[in-house]
Amino acid sequence: MEIEEKEKCPRCEQKFLCSKSNKCWCYEIGLDSNQLEKLNKTYESCICPNCIEELKNQNKL
Repeated sequence: MEIEEKEKCPRCEQKFLCSKSNKCWCYEIGLDSNQLEKLNKTYESCICPNCIEELKNQNKL
């Protein structure tokens, strides 16, 4: 059973869909372990797809 919830991005405060399973969009964005570690240290919860793309494009991950 997949559980989907609207989450609020701690970076931009926009709402986004988060699937509390291993089929969530975030598993397919291609971040390496260093990038994931940096996100985990910086934010208390998941950030939205737009913020992740923005950070990746600015080489801030």
